[in-house]
Amino acid sequence: MAEQDHKKNIHGTKYSLHRSLSIMEGDTKEIPHMTIHHAFEDIVKSSRASGPISEKVAIRFGDRVTTFGQLNGKANSLARALKFQLVNNKKVDFSGDKQHIVALFMSESDTAVMSALSVLKLGAAYTVMDKILPPDRIKYIIDQAGVAAIVATEDNIEYLKAANLGDDTLVLSLSDLLNYAQSANLSEDNIPDIDGLPGFDEKLGMCIVIYTSGSTGSPKGVRISHASLLNNFNYIWDVVNLKEGDVTSAMTSLMFIPHATDIFCPLLQGLPVVIVPKSIKQDPEELIELLDRENVSVIPFIAPSLLDVILQFVQMFDDPKIQTLRFANVGGEAVPTQIVHDFYDYFNEGVVLVDSWGLTETSNDATWMEFRGKKDIAEGVFDEGVSIGVPLHNTIAYIVNEKGEAVSHGEVGELCISGVCVSPGYMDKENAFSFVPNTLRKQSGHETLFKTGDFAKIKNGRLVYCGRRDQMVKIRGYRVNISEIETAINKLDFIEKVAVLPVKRSETDVYLVGFYSCRPGKSAEANDIRKACEASLTPYMIPERFVKLDEMPLKEASAKTDRNALKQLLGK
Repeated sequence: MAEQDHKKNIHGTKYSLHRSLSIMEGDTKEIPHMTIHHAFEDIVKSSRASGPISEKVAIRFGDRVTTFGQLNGKANSLARALKFQLVNNKKVDFSGDKQHIVALFMSESDTAVMSALSVLKLGAAYTVMDKILPPDRIKYIIDQAGVAAIVATEDNIEYLKAANLGDDTLVLSLSDLLNYAQSANLSEDNIPDIDGLPGFDEKLGMCIVIYTSGSTGSPKGVRISHASLLNNFNYIWDVVNLKEGDVTSAMTSLMFIPHATDIFCPLLQGLPVVIVPKSIKQDPEELIELLDRENVSVIPFIAPSLLDVILQFVQMFDDPKIQTLRFANVGGEAVPTQIVHDFYDYFNEGVVLVDSWGLTETSNDATWMEFRGKKDIAEGVFDEGVSIGVPLHNTIAYIVNEKGEAVSHGEVGELCISGVCVSPGYMDKENAFSFVPNTLRKQSGHETLFKTGDFAKIKNGRLVYCGRRDQMVKIRGYRVNISEIETAINKLDFIEKVAVLPVKRSETDVYLVGFYSCRPGKSAEANDIRKACEASLTPYMIPERFVKLDEMPLKEASAKTDRNALKQLLGK
């Protein structure tokens, strides 16, 4: 950083802040140049005082337990079976330099982790699909990503057959691949790079392709590199200090980028992962019992809505639950301030709660706000909402105006990110307008600037999230930030969840509708909310109409508020 920048330190996290401009840089750390699967193979070969890592538990899923040695060996033999089928079906391009992509059509499980590792061991990248996707979207992803094959669990084979994907689409049964690996006695030894699939680019190092909703109506395939994920993992290892005895949980759908942190971050440290089945995630009491029974100490990622439900239901048990917890990272959408208070009303001081911010294009987390108890609330909970903190290692955050110039401290602008965390881009290069040359910093590793579409500002040396570009609407001629309205309503002690939608009455007339649910034992009508908001919102910002819900609809895969379902309630 330039000499005019302030050097700062929060709970051991070093970063620098420009004296006057909204440019904030995380500490510079050297990240080992390797791949996720090579890092995994290295940890499997290592030992601790308590014994070889290969003999320790890697994954718990239901009643099944898989050791590191078993996971590595089965992934190797599965990779060889997969390569055989790809070559046999002429799905390998030996003459080209394009990296191969394999789709995994399966839910979170131990075999899903094994499948993902097997793809990586071949030097390929994986993308994930699920029955939640309609056939047309599946076909789009197959064509757009150039998927070499789909590996599916048995319960998904019939769905794929009914989808009429075409004769050119190779669908492989995971069970058949595993049976072939066993009957052919395929080796469980690590696969030399030279025996993998052609096309792996050492510089790009793509490992995952995540499809997100696109503004054009078509999904965007975001390329995720090994280096960007390893940078994220190294930051977590430094800050959280993962150690022997820790047990982590994996609750994220494989179709979303946080799953990589859930699974690989602990595995690369030789620590066990408890994979939470989809059915248990939908039952708060069962989920709490599972986390408690498995002595989970680290939750690498959890959506705010799911954490909120846990904090409500955990009060219903006679005995304290999940008392082994020492770290939880909450992110994916704005965190209501009440969650931070509720968290420390139940869990002890010293348990770390992180409000993380990031997008798929920043390989999950790009900034962290770390709380270690109620004493930190004043430092990170503001009138505007919960701070999203400071940049991670090797990451620079910029807040810019419409001309792309860095704004002064306290001014709201678009949050842009540079660094190793930034994706190499989209599968469809026509969507690359969000990735631009970085003219704000001439620094190695920061040549590309990603324009996130999120707004933020700097307050008290920390970043504060101020909503998305698509959450800015005009009401009666005034520019209104929907996120600001939701934050204000969320602060009301009787509100559990709120979502505000703009609705067109005509081409020139837009009004706001507020959907809300009340906290257990609380009740409120529209007039109660309007009156309570008068102190913090101008009249044109208060929704014209309120709709009371028993519970807020959530997206099945991400646990985020399902705004499309809310639109359907309005008939829009």
